[in-house]
Amino acid sequence: MKFIREGKLTNLALDILAIAGISAMIGSYFFIDTYWLKITFVIAGLLIGSISGYASKAQVWGLTPFEREAPWRKAKKTYTSTNEDIKK
Repeated sequence: MKFIREGKLTNLALDILAIAGISAMIGSYFFIDTYWLKITFVIAGLLIGSISGYASKAQVWGLTPFEREAPWRKAKKTYTSTNEDIKK
């Protein structure tokens, strides 16, 4: 079972993150009595859910955050090679 395919999170991974975030928020509200621990779990659940939301938006826009070779790195390599040629 893969969670990253072609540089993007799979739909299963996005669903798992969203469900984990929602369950952390709801579970902390009902099952944790300590105020600060409850707030901590709500914030953690919100962060987990937001990761799922931003990753799904990136999927819609065609962005691949887990690429092997990012386009800006390819451009950076071309700049360094030309600068070394100029220095010699």
